[in-house]
Amino acid sequence: MLTHRYIAQLVFEAETPLFVGSGDSSVFADGLIVRDAWGFPMIPGTALAGVLRHQLVSDDNRDKWEGLFGFQRPTIHEKFGTTGMGSRLIVNPAYIVLDNDFPRDDNSEMWQTYLPLFEYLPVRPHVRINHRGVADTQKRGLFSNEVLYKGVRFMTEIELRGTSEDESLWEKLKKALHHPLLRIGQGTRKGYGKLKVVGLTEHVYDLQKESDFNAYLAHKPLDFSPLRVIKNTSKKEVKPQSDGLLNYRLELYPEGTFFFGSGYGDDEVDAIPTSERVATYDYNGRLVLREEPIPFIPASSIKGALRHRTCFHYNKTKQRWAEEWTGDERLRQIIEAENAAVYELFGDSANTDHSQESAHRPPHRGRVLIDDIYLDEHYTYKIFDHVAIDRFTGGALEAALYSEKAIYFDNQSSPIAIDIYVEDAISDAEVIGAFEDALKDVCRGLLPLGGMTTKGHGLFTGALYKNNQQIYRYE
Repeated sequence: MLTHRYIAQLVFEAETPLFVGSGDSSVFADGLIVRDAWGFPMIPGTALAGVLRHQLVSDDNRDKWEGLFGFQRPTIHEKFGTTGMGSRLIVNPAYIVLDNDFPRDDNSEMWQTYLPLFEYLPVRPHVRINHRGVADTQKRGLFSNEVLYKGVRFMTEIELRGTSEDESLWEKLKKALHHPLLRIGQGTRKGYGKLKVVGLTEHVYDLQKESDFNAYLAHKPLDFSPLRVIKNTSKKEVKPQSDGLLNYRLELYPEGTFFFGSGYGDDEVDAIPTSERVATYDYNGRLVLREEPIPFIPASSIKGALRHRTCFHYNKTKQRWAEEWTGDERLRQIIEAENAAVYELFGDSANTDHSQESAHRPPHRGRVLIDDIYLDEHYTYKIFDHVAIDRFTGGALEAALYSEKAIYFDNQSSPIAIDIYVEDAISDAEVIGAFEDALKDVCRGLLPLGGMTTKGHGLFTGALYKNNQQIYRYE
């Protein structure tokens, strides 16, 4: 008999932009985010439940957690169909926080105030890069998607129907909500979807007690009045070491300027850096969007550079030299996902064409997670003008003037901090060694990041930490 009700009301904050896709597209983007009936962005309860299930369920504890999340599987005798049970965990949709409340059908004034903020969201373009470092046009390399602003908050409610014996599972479930790898939606390996719990209230009702029984009957689902004033939760993030994770931290100082291109220009230059508006909340708990876009470093740009340099270092360890393999038809066996280090760290899709030697390897998502890095107030823009030169006359080509707006730091007292998590501790020392060598190359200034690196942008130096222990510093 299910005698207890465990209820948690949560406020999440998006530490990086979110992309919970709806499956729709438009003339502006190939992927659109999901919205509620009033047009505001939301997170479906099924998305949250799926993330929690993936975070908690493993082959070792599957039976224990399937009793909570539910399951369905074929019976021993196929003619009897399937067997299973429903979930005892109720995960409600997460609604956006606008004014310490969420949109209601009786508040048209709130719609008129806040809905225009979400009518046109930032669009992120992406391009797949092949092993030669250029756009992979043969595999539909260019695509784009909407993202929701960094800093937006969501409210949701989770309820577990169980017994007193479920208390330990409930505590583990709450712990999973504070895990540093908690990500939601698509593109979690591109820097999207990092959530942080900034508010939590909890109720546990023992229905065998009259007072708790009456209190549970009086409880209003999705009534977030206790959370109108956001309170910091006392729970701390799980330390990576405790979960077998590897946490690398790059603390980088730019050696001059750097440029992560947005793909378009403005009224001053032909190419501007990536920048987006971010959300914040004022003292009254009202959602506010910053007027000026903030430049950021896309995680996908960092990951792409590390992916190719890791591939290089692993081939170096295996003594695979370019002059011996370039003209060989087996070249693809040492590049892209066929490279063991790339496969283990950055994943492989089911659509990849494999050679016979690696056809048995199952596809899996990447194990490296990097977040988008939004810059603080120390940055300054610098405009560079260029002109193409006629090789015969030595003069400027007509209509060949172009320019870009790069970024440099006017105060380098604080470095750019980039946290990188590696899931599922990898046992192959050569794979981890190749990845760490790539990270050290960034710290040495040997691996430029961003665009227009051939013009001198994107050189960094700094220090590398592994699980809070320094393992390299550029001198």
